[in-house]
Amino acid sequence: MGRSLGKFGKKKAEREDTFDYFEETLRVHPHLSDVAFFDFMRRAKQLDIRIEDPEDREEMAAAFQKAAPLVEDFLTFAIHPDDVDAFFRIARENGQHMLDMAADCQGICAAVAARPTGKSSGSRAGRQVTKQSSVGNSSSRATKRRLEREGRPDFALIVLENMEAQSQRSA
Repeated sequence: MGRSLGKFGKKKAEREDTFDYFEETLRVHPHLSDVAFFDFMRRAKQLDIRIEDPEDREEMAAAFQKAAPLVEDFLTFAIHPDDVDAFFRIARENGQHMLDMAADCQGICAAVAARPTGKSSGSRAGRQVTKQSSVGNSSSRATKRRLEREGRPDFALIVLENMEAQSQRSA
C-alpha cells in the first residue's frame, strides 16, 4: 500500500443565511455551497435525456420523469430542511414552475458562492470596483450554446430562463 498523504478537508461553519421568497423569509440549507450546483450538473450530465421534439408531450413527460428526482434533490439541498415544505407551498401559491424554482435555487447557490465567509488578507472593506471584462451573461450564453450542441436543450432552457430572470432582477 502507498504512503499516506495526510489529512485534508476543513469543516465549514453552518450557514445562517436567509432569502426572501415572495412575501416570506426562508433559510438557506446550513451546508449549502457551490458544490450543490456542480454536483447537480455532474449528475445531470449522466442522465440520458434527448429531446427531439419539444412539442411532443409524451417525449417531454418522459424527460421530466427522468429529470424530476435530480431537480428535486437540487432544490432541497439549497433550502433549509425545515423550510422545504414552505418553499414548495409558496411556489404553488404563486404559480411557479420547476424551471422557475431551479433558477431561484441556482441564484441562491450563486449568491452563496459569491460571498465568502471572511475577508481575505490584504483586502479592503467595502465594495471593490472592477472593470467589466465581458458582456453580461456571456458565459451563460456560451454554456447554453454548449448544452444545445451536446443535445441537452432541457438544461439549455434552464440556463436561458436563469439569464432572463437575472436581467429582470437587474432592470
